[in-house]
Amino acid sequence: NNLIAIAAKAGRWSEAEDWFEEARKADVQPDLRTFRLLITAAATFGNFAGAEKWYARIADALLVPDVAIFNTMLSTAMKSARPWRVEELFWRMLDLNVMPDELSLRTMRFSLGRQKVAELCREASIDPL
Repeated sequence: NNLIAIAAKAGRWSEAEDWFEEARKADVQPDLRTFRLLITAAATFGNFAGAEKWYARIADALLVPDVAIFNTMLSTAMKSARPWRVEELFWRMLDLNVMPDELSLRTMRFSLGRQKVAELCREASIDPL
């Protein structure tokens, strides 16, 4: 994870991905921190497709995204002007029994608006904080 983090934070995206693949070849299993690093790096550099790719690979690794992963993805979708993706991620969180936190809902409000988030929370029977 440290080598992936160093490369990702330095903007050396392909190097971070190479380190991930090297770890996999060495039978080192990625954890949620690994994926969070790669998703965050992609998002930081405006690579929405890259963030989505690494998000999808979480399931391939038989892991369940946590609220931090979802918050990163919500923020990425918001910054990429994809409000429909924000809503999809919200429902996916709930499908996986991951409850949105204050940051999740605040990010959703920036993207979808206060009224829409209140409607979604009512529909999902959760407190809009």
